[in-house]
Amino acid sequence: MLYGPTIGIYNGRHYQIRFNAFKHPCGYVRIEDEDIDILRNLAEHDWDTVNEYIAMHGGCTFVGQLSDEKGMWIGFDTNHCFDNKATRTIEFVKNECMYIIDQLLDLQKEK
Repeated sequence: MLYGPTIGIYNGRHYQIRFNAFKHPCGYVRIEDEDIDILRNLAEHDWDTVNEYIAMHGGCTFVGQLSDEKGMWIGFDTNHCFDNKATRTIEFVKNECMYIIDQLLDLQKEK
């Protein structure tokens, strides 16, 4: 069960922060039409492919559709054994989402 999302836009890209059942924040970034082919054509749960192209906190732990949003989303959680109060903040997750978006934009430049 997810709790109310925090929705944002950074450099024209959509991201969300939602809380999982353990009340830890998770970050999600939407894949857009202008992204590289391999990411636009992801299958659900294709974490390995995302991890080849995008670095994120603890690695990608989500590839799929958010229940109330259109499009394919990639994401990560802060429910790892090495996570702590510093990594379980909205600000940390927001910054990580922006880092993911920066990487997606850099990949577009390389096309």
